[in-house]
Amino acid sequence: MLVDKSKVTTPHINLWPPSTWFASKHKWKRDMVPQEAAEVIERFLDGRADSIEWSDFAETRQEDPRVERYRKRCDELSPLVNRPGEMDEAAVSELKSIVEALRSGK
Repeated sequence: MLVDKSKVTTPHINLWPPSTWFASKHKWKRDMVPQEAAEVIERFLDGRADSIEWSDFAETRQEDPRVERYRKRCDELSPLVNRPGEMDEAAVSELKSIVEALRSGK
């Protein structure tokens, strides 16, 4: 039996960003100001944010160049902190420094 390929459709399921998988407590945005980015990092470090919110931030490009620079570094550090078990102490320290820099305007 031959199948007419012009009549076959492939369903598309949008799985990106990961925050679409579950209900997120915080609305995700790509135009964060430095204060908002600092708050996401703090929530993650304090255990108040889920790993989905963290992944959304770390993996999604930001419009503000300063926030984007720090977001890229967070993405590089993510495997050291967003994992089972203890977070890497040096990475946590660097993330805390990033929070301070975002708040101070550096």
